[in-house]
Amino acid sequence: MTLRYSGRLLVRVAYVLLAGWLVIWLGLLGNAPLPVRLVWSAVSLLPLAVLAPFLFRGGKGGYAWAGFLSLGYFAQGVAVALASASGAAYGAVEIFLSILLFFSAGAALKEWRASA
Repeated sequence: MTLRYSGRLLVRVAYVLLAGWLVIWLGLLGNAPLPVRLVWSAVSLLPLAVLAPFLFRGGKGGYAWAGFLSLGYFAQGVAVALASASGAAYGAVEIFLSILLFFSAGAALKEWRASA
């Protein structure tokens, strides 16, 4: 039995993991009051929510935008990791997941071009 690599599956998994991490980190683990945490969670998840229909439909535009949006989450993770020692682990997870989304979006685009 051989495992077949699927960039489309990987980009969807990376998307769900990044969105889930933002919900956990900003919505549940934050130390701000609940209304503030909810606002930050909503603001952070808005670009991912707009991307979802395009990404899960499987068009090349969705994969291209996923790669583009991942750079913003990468920058946020770097800022958090460098701003405070207590947030370094949270930022590192966001950095990893945004890099995973970026490269898997590229792999999905390559796979889409090969099948077209």
